[in-house]
Amino acid sequence: MKEGYWGKYWRRRVSRRRVLAGGATLAAGSAAILAGCGDDDDDDDTGGDTGGGTTADPTATAAATQAADTGGDTGGEDQASDTGSQPEPEDRSKYGGKFNWTERAYPTGFDPSITITFPYGMAQTYSQLMAFSIIEDQFYPDAAQSWEQVDSETLVFNLRPGVRFNPEASDGREVTSEDWFTSLRRYPDSRANRGSNVNELFFSFMDENQGATFDTPDDLTLRINQNKPFSSNLRAFAAASLVVVSPERLAAEESGDLGQVSGVNAGTGPYMFDDVSETRITLKRNPNYYEHPEQDLPGTRFVWDHPYIDEMEAVIITDGAAAQSRFLAGDADYYGGIDKITAEQWEGQPNVNIVTGPAIDDGSRMIQLAAAKWTPYPELSKALSMAMDWDGYIDVVLGGEGRRSAPVSPTAFPNYALTQEEIKSYQVYDPQGARQLWEANNGPEIFPELDTTVASWIPDYSYVQFIGQSFEDSLGVKVNYNPLELATFIASANGPTGTKDWHFFIAGNNAVATMPDWNALVAYTP
Repeated sequence: MKEGYWGKYWRRRVSRRRVLAGGATLAAGSAAILAGCGDDDDDDDTGGDTGGGTTADPTATAAATQAADTGGDTGGEDQASDTGSQPEPEDRSKYGGKFNWTERAYPTGFDPSITITFPYGMAQTYSQLMAFSIIEDQFYPDAAQSWEQVDSETLVFNLRPGVRFNPEASDGREVTSEDWFTSLRRYPDSRANRGSNVNELFFSFMDENQGATFDTPDDLTLRINQNKPFSSNLRAFAAASLVVVSPERLAAEESGDLGQVSGVNAGTGPYMFDDVSETRITLKRNPNYYEHPEQDLPGTRFVWDHPYIDEMEAVIITDGAAAQSRFLAGDADYYGGIDKITAEQWEGQPNVNIVTGPAIDDGSRMIQLAAAKWTPYPELSKALSMAMDWDGYIDVVLGGEGRRSAPVSPTAFPNYALTQEEIKSYQVYDPQGARQLWEANNGPEIFPELDTTVASWIPDYSYVQFIGQSFEDSLGVKVNYNPLELATFIASANGPTGTKDWHFFIAGNNAVATMPDWNALVAYTP
């Protein structure tokens, strides 16, 4: 345990606000930041009696989204875009340049139905049907210009005319409803047979194997006949994973999927891949990118025609100290979320501009248990929950700026979410009672040690260590931390039930990168 780290928090009691630090004025040029990525939580595992962990208080931030070309909101059901008068001519002097950031690991692939490890790049090069802003609590039209929830199981999208694939995909032709049908029906097969990490929560409601069907009465109408009602269906379509992919590119691959490098440039997003290597990935403008005339929608993050930035470059640096040094030297335009202590240390340095703002992600940490290991021993699972110092985590790791979480998020469903006091009545920290329950049910014999995995590319996993220390102090059990590189880490988290090489797994989640109204119910499914 890093005593210096904890000592800083205990002595200073500072708030652990997530901030964004940038070495230049930031402008993310596409539907990336708010559109999100696929989820890495494992619905084969359960938070069970652990209660799901704690949720960071809404004090996090958006990456210069005011300059971004990211999507948003039409308000949901039966929304028609306003294609009225042209806006006033805009000052084009702010267009151009290259945006440079650091990726901490090489992506595990480029197929949006499979990979979740390159969310910014995937969201930049593909298009979603819509986008969603948590701040505005609204949808914005992207590849669909309107939509209607006809009834609880019927959703109709009216596609935007003029959306075309990039010049290297399908000869740059216009996208049709058949293309969307081909793309969306891939997800169940990718999950079942291709090692996909995209969570079933995003697509199970339109899985043909479970009774869903699609209709494409014309080139610009997509009708989804769901296999069940699903109140989050629209928000699922705002996540980065649900995109349209060139069917010609799919057919060209013998295996039927996009593969590692050969699958790049199969989309319709504002950018396309320019170069992919082991050390860097560069993106360039897609000359076929379509217009977004809905400029009068409150909070829209799409510009009218094309994004501000000419090029985007992600440099792959796996060493955390080296990535930080690169940013502080002014060689990267964007670093990412840092805690307030680090922000104070960096404040005033010549290449650093620190921005704080309102939360947009409802970020959370969830304690997941390997179901096959814990299900036979419910009393030991209960003891584990009682061993967790929930308030200590909020005070130390979150600097007092956090809240407990439960299956239903107050951000998404305020009328149904439990209050903090109600959650506390279930999440009771009782180290003495936990030890007694653990020993009375043969915990030391059944689980002499507990294993968990940590991301090797993250230099500080103190948040996992705090949870492990709670278990060690309360139960007297040794906790082992197994660092894994990106591909292995993702595979370990998402393996089938019975294959987990860990006892508990600390899953990070944020609603921007997954589903904007994420309610964590998937984490409670054994």
